[in-house]
Amino acid sequence: YGWARVKGGSPLTVAGMLDRALSLQLRQKIFVCGASRTDAGVHAQGQAAHFDIPEELAAARPAKWQEQWQRKLNQQLPGDIRVRNVEDAPHEFHARFS
Repeated sequence: YGWARVKGGSPLTVAGMLDRALSLQLRQKIFVCGASRTDAGVHAQGQAAHFDIPEELAAARPAKWQEQWQRKLNQQLPGDIRVRNVEDAPHEFHARFS
């Protein structure tokens, strides 16, 4: 898979698969922003991404939510796309520009 969503193209991109997994998990439409693009067949180790969620969802997260979200995301993603870490970031953080 490549990273970028393609308008009118296949949803089988890294961003598209992450969007889908997060949207299912959080029960609302989520769009992920990646630090950079990758081409199909190229590793993205160390790729950072971010997404925004409403404050009420953030406040309702259980203890150790990071491990739970990582596990649930990886269960929904194909085996060649893995989330290795989930953590809060400051509101001003932007994966592409930080």
